[in-house]
Amino acid sequence: YATALQYSRELENICELSPILNYTIAYIHKGLGNSEKYLFYLQKSTQNTERFSVDKNALDQIWNDKYVAEHPDASPESIENYKKTIESLKSELEQARLANTDLSHSTISKDQHLQDKIDDYKTPMWIAAGIGIGGLAMAGAGAALVAISDSIKVDPKPAVPPKYKDNAIHTTGWILVGVGSGLAISGAIFAGIFGYKYRHFNDTKSLSINLSPSYTSLSFQF
Repeated sequence: YATALQYSRELENICELSPILNYTIAYIHKGLGNSEKYLFYLQKSTQNTERFSVDKNALDQIWNDKYVAEHPDASPESIENYKKTIESLKSELEQARLANTDLSHSTISKDQHLQDKIDDYKTPMWIAAGIGIGGLAMAGAGAALVAISDSIKVDPKPAVPPKYKDNAIHTTGWILVGVGSGLAISGAIFAGIFGYKYRHFNDTKSLSINLSPSYTSLSFQF
């Protein structure tokens, strides 16, 4: 390039306005790494294209190189780098979209699990409340039967003195009172327990309950 530059100076002394000569000198400076003189001679090569006969293809190349030199972002290398950057961003965007989809599915799954966990306490709470209400109704019915049996008129002088244990209505009434009271108390207790768990569903404690008209049991596990 140094030798070519020396010869180009001799040619400049002959015809410094030649578009092709200035275009050639521009590429010599580009080879030498001097971008300022490269652009200067490209601009100079386009100033006298009307005075000199220049091949159309060469003229198009001169103007194209000049435009790229003045606008580095328009160079083929820059455009290719932009394309690679765009493709890379598209790939990252797709990965982010897939990650967001997985996160959404995971969130939905966690929400469903949380709802199922809440329902595990909500449903038994209302069942226990229903049992307690049913127990109250049963106890009320038993008390009514006891009251009815006590108000039944009997013969003042019966052949055999009446006994409560022989009175089926009286006995049934007290049975209903006892069982109903037990269910009402158990229902209230378990409704309170499940209600507490419903409001504190994140607790690590687990409980197991057995409930029947004859007995109830409750166990906690930590």
